[in-house]
Amino acid sequence: MPPRKSPIQLIRTSIQERNQDAFHDAIQNIKPGTFLIESWHECLKSVLSPEFSGNPSFYLDGLLRHGGDENDAHRRLLLNDEIARLGRFEDTEEEYRDEEMGQIAERILKEILNLYPDLAWTVASDTGRTLFHKAAEAGACTVIEVVGSFIRQRQGKEGIQTTIRIRDVVNGQTALVIAVRGNKNSAVKAVKALMDLDPDQLDESNPNAQADIEFAVEGGKLHILKTLLQNRTHLVTPSLFLRALSDAKYDILVYLVDMCPEMLREPTANFLVTAVKRGQVKVVSLLVEKFPELTSQYELEQRKFRYILSFNSDRYFPADPGARAKIRDLLLPVIIERNPISRIRELLSDSSGRFSSHFGRSVANQS
Repeated sequence: MPPRKSPIQLIRTSIQERNQDAFHDAIQNIKPGTFLIESWHECLKSVLSPEFSGNPSFYLDGLLRHGGDENDAHRRLLLNDEIARLGRFEDTEEEYRDEEMGQIAERILKEILNLYPDLAWTVASDTGRTLFHKAAEAGACTVIEVVGSFIRQRQGKEGIQTTIRIRDVVNGQTALVIAVRGNKNSAVKAVKALMDLDPDQLDESNPNAQADIEFAVEGGKLHILKTLLQNRTHLVTPSLFLRALSDAKYDILVYLVDMCPEMLREPTANFLVTAVKRGQVKVVSLLVEKFPELTSQYELEQRKFRYILSFNSDRYFPADPGARAKIRDLLLPVIIERNPISRIRELLSDSSGRFSSHFGRSVANQS
């Protein structure tokens, strides 16, 4: 006597044999939560394959309606699996992609949304996440675009804004934050897709907008930062500059300086002093070249205003070997050029008030 087939095996056999009656009977024996997502995907894949010669709509409808309307949790598992599949597809270099895999996953996504549209804008009960969250995590730009278009057609711009700005219950993150933090090859595209759907999600009405932007700066992600800011200078803050004052984030600093140079000239914004403290040679070089007037900065320390040279010390931040000498050599010529001889001795005194012999020789050579 042959071994008894499991319900999922009966479903597969009925699909292969194009036996609609057997398929109808088999699908009724599958109880919610008892099937494997991968097995379900394989059944859907066989029905959606271009080689399928029967009536795909009959089998597709039966597979996707499995479990009844009360079974949204399991449909979300299926959706999440397809979203992850699309993410892997988009994260693969084009020459190595399995095009059929991407097409089938996208088709399954669209078919489920057409049957159960609420899934597009409702959240999972356990995580508080939307499909946008999952798509951002997977780097699946196609999902962001498909779901966004679906919501726009049914709920308009307001529906997209409401859904895309939802923060999950675990970390309080929007889909955009997850995309910004992502390490997928398609992360930049995911950020752009989300911003295209709701360009105003970083405006003043969003109290967490700056935190979202700062994640991009902290991660050194220039392309993502450009996508977020989109040349909107009102979103640039002193905090962004402070986070970018690092040789490792030099390209981000250059971008911010070109975008908002006036912020460097604020009397209370001692960015050059901060860069000197941190021992960031490339940053100091950039700021001195573009804003030589910043070499006149003082900063209050222990109830005393100290000149910028006083902060070129490892007692603030340990610097790379030789960095302090390079910073001194960057500052010194500008200081000498911009000040009368009568002021130079005072300005070039070190923190103990003694005149450095190295500086003295430099002044003598200038005079």
